[in-house]
Amino acid sequence: LGIGSSIQPLNNSIILGSIIITLFICLSSYVLWHFKDYQLWHQTIGWIMLGLYTVISALVTSFGRVSFGVEQALSSRYTTFSTYLIISIIHLMIIVREDCIGKEYLLINRSLFSKIICWFLGIITVLQIHNFTYSIENMKSWRQNYLKYKGCLLLINFTHDNCQNLIDSYYFESHRQRARYLTEMGFLHPGLIQTNRIQDLVDTNNEREVEGIFEKLEFIGGNNLLATGWAIFTDTGLPVDAIVLSYDNSQGESIVSAVADMTMPRPYLVKEFKSQKYFKSGWQKVLSTHKFPQGNINVKAWALDTDTAKFYQIPGTHIVNKNGQNLSVVSGN
Repeated sequence: LGIGSSIQPLNNSIILGSIIITLFICLSSYVLWHFKDYQLWHQTIGWIMLGLYTVISALVTSFGRVSFGVEQALSSRYTTFSTYLIISIIHLMIIVREDCIGKEYLLINRSLFSKIICWFLGIITVLQIHNFTYSIENMKSWRQNYLKYKGCLLLINFTHDNCQNLIDSYYFESHRQRARYLTEMGFLHPGLIQTNRIQDLVDTNNEREVEGIFEKLEFIGGNNLLATGWAIFTDTGLPVDAIVLSYDNSQGESIVSAVADMTMPRPYLVKEFKSQKYFKSGWQKVLSTHKFPQGNINVKAWALDTDTAKFYQIPGTHIVNKNGQNLSVVSGN
């Protein structure tokens, strides 16, 4: 019942959750102790039910998700309903306080009690504001991940590694079949991309601009290359939806190869450009070359707009030489 992942999560969640649940139990116990007081019951039953909803929801979530570990248990999707318990406690405190004064159980003036309530509300507000800013950042991160997965889904018929960095290989075929059905039914927008030739899908009108660079391509052993770079859409200042790596076939056409991992931290860009928007602009991908043709091959990086299925080339082209089983990076520009 704590704040969850907002502030050094585990210890703070335990402490705050313990305080909140203890307050609720004490206030509810007072009401139960005076169960013959109809007026008190009438005033508090709604707030007690609201608090019980939170407690029961927390118990159900705990039993249902306990096997997933602490990180899953502290996910904000499961802890945000704790806010209802806080609201319940605030109203119960006021009602119980008035009842105690009426029965002369509590000798405390209204001014002091009001200050205590305000102090309690202030602490909760500060914690919730901190949680709110944390949640906004997480929402941006989740959105970027969803766009990356969508980019892989749109190209699910053509990626050489079946997007193994994004989709579990066990579910890959079922995902591909469902995506085809959704496209045929018109539910998937813009629908699966029907060609692996990127030139057919380049935005010739340049409706969007990409800032970034294909920084490096290096041989890492076997038939694998490591590609790295960064890119953002200039109109939004956000990382591009997805990065697609391509190689040129014997006709000089850019062919889809793989979808990169996104949102890699680039602190040096933040320092260089003095803007936080570049922090998560990085991308990288271990690129398998088993389908590359022989000879010198151009390897390029493209930004994919997942709303329009249009491609935008990222500056930087690297040349790879494949001679039988031998592989080397010749140059990059």
